[in-house]
Amino acid sequence: MKKIYLTIFIVFSSLLFATFNDIPPNHWAYESVNEISKLGIMTGTDGIFQGNQLVTRYQLAVSLYRMISILDERINTVDKKIPQSTNFVTQTQLSQLQTQITNINNQITKLNSDVSKFSANFATTQQITQIQNQINSIKVNADKVPNLEKKVLELSESTFSLSLKLSELRTLVSSVPNIKEFNEFKIKIDELSVQVESLNEREKDFEKTILSLQDEIEELKKENEDLRKRLYEIERILQELQSVSK
Repeated sequence: MKKIYLTIFIVFSSLLFATFNDIPPNHWAYESVNEISKLGIMTGTDGIFQGNQLVTRYQLAVSLYRMISILDERINTVDKKIPQSTNFVTQTQLSQLQTQITNINNQITKLNSDVSKFSANFATTQQITQIQNQINSIKVNADKVPNLEKKVLELSESTFSLSLKLSELRTLVSSVPNIKEFNEFKIKIDELSVQVESLNEREKDFEKTILSLQDEIEELKKENEDLRKRLYEIERILQELQSVSK
């Protein structure tokens, strides 16, 4: 049993730390041979690579199969990181948000009209100033929603574009690439991995922003109701003043 473990250890050590006695460090193919050997695509015998030996069709088939298996495994790893079903804001939710914004804008317009009517008689009162400040605050919060909708749509388009790039990579792998193409695939896969991580972070940030904005909208609704009550109270005071003046 110990002999079996020792044999397995020697084989894996030769794959992970592959160096060959017949290839000096200053050889022009030293780095390429070591990298291919570490990946398990091509191996030597007893520490000798035999770089000038002819390659049979069988050996070439084995090497290409190993390379394609490695590429397919890495692409599948990247593919798993891409969400199959997005958790972005749906078009229905965006429409609901837009409806809420429209309602708020209508309420702002009405409040502005009411304030203008009262301003003719109470332009210097402290209550009118406070109401005007609250209206301006509602406008600032409502203006955030269109920009957020645009960012969510851009993020959805980026994810779709990334999925298309992965499909193109699968098509290229099926055509059995050479070593140069393999290096290009490796670079593209690394770039896609970075893009996927960046998209995941942006998605989390947008979800937090949307939740925060929904809370702000609910708070604005409450503030709007409070403004209505205050306007009603001002109107009542105005009526009392008018009856006193008569």
